[in-house]
Amino acid sequence: MAPAPIKVGFIGLSTSGWASTHHAPALSDAYQLVALCTSKASTAAAASAHYGPGIKGYHGDPAQLAEDPSVDLVVVAIHLTHHKASVWPAIAAGKDVFVEWPLARNLEEAREIERFAREKGVRTMVGLQARQGAAVRRAKALVESGAIGRVLSTTVLGAGGGWDKVTDESHAYIFDQKIGVNLLTVPLAHTLDALTYVLGEFVSLSATAATRHRTITVLDSGRTIEQTTADHIAVQGTLESGVQGTHESGGGVLASVHFRGAGGFTGGGFAKQGSEDFFWEIEGEEGLLVLKGPSGHIQMVEPTLYLNGEKVDVGDRDPLALTRREYAEFAKGPGGEYVDFAHAVKRHAMIDAIERSAKEGKVTTYI
Repeated sequence: MAPAPIKVGFIGLSTSGWASTHHAPALSDAYQLVALCTSKASTAAAASAHYGPGIKGYHGDPAQLAEDPSVDLVVVAIHLTHHKASVWPAIAAGKDVFVEWPLARNLEEAREIERFAREKGVRTMVGLQARQGAAVRRAKALVESGAIGRVLSTTVLGAGGGWDKVTDESHAYIFDQKIGVNLLTVPLAHTLDALTYVLGEFVSLSATAATRHRTITVLDSGRTIEQTTADHIAVQGTLESGVQGTHESGGGVLASVHFRGAGGFTGGGFAKQGSEDFFWEIEGEEGLLVLKGPSGHIQMVEPTLYLNGEKVDVGDRDPLALTRREYAEFAKGPGGEYVDFAHAVKRHAMIDAIERSAKEGKVTTYI
């Protein structure tokens, strides 16, 4: 007899947006959508009608959904500034929780949320989807199998898109460092999570950050805004790889990662010229792995994998595959291959270390 489905309540699910395109469609038969909460009564009513009869539509206060006895899992997929206020009542109610990445606005807030969830004994998941991609998982398997021998170094070049010299009103907030949604915390953090999943955490790192476009033109309104976040970031360091043989003859893997803001989903000049906005090379003593693709957002657009120049078949490239696998692994219980809030704190600690290194010009660590 199949187990009862996990009953899901969404905070931030409407008829459009990320939750509607990448979360609700990714739910398998192991889940049942039973409730949702939006900011307005009108959007809550429209969304509950859209997703089927019997779905409760709450609005305004996320505690209403959190206290609904029919909800087992609360999914928070809204603007980062509201993550803590939305997830806190769910944890207090003893509900399992899934929060989109970033978990919080900063390391201190992430630690606070993780500590509360641990104290309440709820199961947690955070949306670091890039590591769920078929190409990334196959790369990890090839490295661990010894297909390229001892890993020597790894290099990543990426374009995050969005942090170019122009934008629109709907994306203007990403240029404000205080908001916490920026080149480092989104595309680069997802990429670094995939990199450390395949090759291991940084033993130490140093970083350089620069803002090349100080003022940004908002095309649909004509106004000009100041950019206070970095649009070019370089991270270098040594990885504490768990791959057998890596530490022999010269220590861990040397890593170099450089992300620029232009290109990608805003249709920057490089993208129009046919640039591949993502390139990741893993050099081994006996071979070479390359992952490359059209976007530095590998949590959204999976790269293609090559082993010694030959394309590796990784199966179906379903655009929802990464989120589907997150939910599938969570449904397996504590033994599933998903990342929790403790892991999210580690990623926030990495971001904090990168920011400190870029500001102080010093080598630092986070583990």
